[in-house]
Amino acid sequence: MVTRIKRTYNLSPESVEQVRRLVGETGLADSQDGIVELAIERRYREVRSALTRHFGLDVRPQEDGA
Repeated sequence: MVTRIKRTYNLSPESVEQVRRLVGETGLADSQDGIVELAIERRYREVRSALTRHFGLDVRPQEDGA
């Protein structure tokens, strides 16, 4: 089972509504947390790819315990 950590973010009302709509209308994730996790994973990959492309950095995900 995956361990979860509770975090609280101050999001704009527009962002909150967009997340709710994505859950309700797209089926991309089962929950609002799932939508946020998808967005974070996507952005992380984009930034990592850009760093590799532009600066030749080999940015790899940290392993657990690192």
